[in-house]
Amino acid sequence: MPVTPGARSAFGIGRETTPGTAVAAERFPPFSKFDAQDKPELLIDEGYRGSMASEYGGVLGPAVAEIDMGGPGFVDSLGDLLYNILGDYSVGAADSGVYPHTFGLLNSGTGQPPTHTLIDSQQLTAGTGARVYPYACLSELSLSGNAEGLFEIEAKASSFPSEAAQSAMTNTPTAEQVIPAWRSSVSIAGSPAPNVAEWSVNLERELVVQHTADGTQAPY
Repeated sequence: MPVTPGARSAFGIGRETTPGTAVAAERFPPFSKFDAQDKPELLIDEGYRGSMASEYGGVLGPAVAEIDMGGPGFVDSLGDLLYNILGDYSVGAADSGVYPHTFGLLNSGTGQPPTHTLIDSQQLTAGTGARVYPYACLSELSLSGNAEGLFEIEAKASSFPSEAAQSAMTNTPTAEQVIPAWRSSVSIAGSPAPNVAEWSVNLERELVVQHTADGTQAPY
């Protein structure tokens, strides 16, 4: 029986040690949407050859991948996305066994956040059943809640063009429970606002996809 695309899909994310070098998944966010597309440019030969034709072939130019993903938000994988788009991360002292994790805009060093590898295990890629998207950088991250629904995340990213995973992803689904949005609370100017039924927080970061003459199709 053939595998139905999407029926056994799973997703992974791992922080890269060397930007652009794919790593194995460390966490497995259960996205309900993962739309990824490789976007190579096609460079056309339009040189005159004494013919009425105007195009005489083409070669692949630079390439990049664009990713649109989202689904219910889980706290054990949300940190990867916040770290990727903001860049600063710290863990505070334990309070009653709970360690506060704080994310903020990185204003030191290069100012650049870490990069991540996104893994799409869709059972279709020959051999390993997965494709990897190295050097993933988020340009948008939206956190939202509707009192009658779930806490949701939406994100957009650019990455190196995808490649077949070197090995199959060992999927370890999260043990966390999905979060209903009614468990959230909203404050305005420090005062509780219990009458808010729907809220959202949107983070955006400008990305510049810079191609160079370095022997590869991927961005610099």
